[in-house]
Amino acid sequence: ATGGMLLYLNHESYVALHVSPILSEVKSLIGQRNVLAVDTRKATKSRGVAISYCDEKDGGSGKASKITILPAPPAQLPEMASAQSCTRCYSNRECMMYAASDTANAPAIQRTHGKLMNHYTGHLEQADIE
Repeated sequence: ATGGMLLYLNHESYVALHVSPILSEVKSLIGQRNVLAVDTRKATKSRGVAISYCDEKDGGSGKASKITILPAPPAQLPEMASAQSCTRCYSNRECMMYAASDTANAPAIQRTHGKLMNHYTGHLEQADIE
């Protein structure tokens, strides 16, 4: 297909438009899709495995006695942009969840992004966030 359809919905009405994107817009959308795909793939990969062995000198068999999957490392959040640009970001929900769980920086983020943070995390108890 050479084009697509945009559907704008709000509480007053709706508008449907047929659009044909230019090449630079298509390239930009593909690039953004690829960035999102890479980030999603990285987030689903296992972070490592720790294997404990029984020591043969101490009467053990020398086989693995315990296998533990290591937890994911803490998220590396980008520098917080203005609250206005964060409202349009594709990952604002996840970002605000991470920001709320970061107890050291949450008060500072709450001052600048309070409305957005409350929108995504206001219904959660502190135990849920931790």
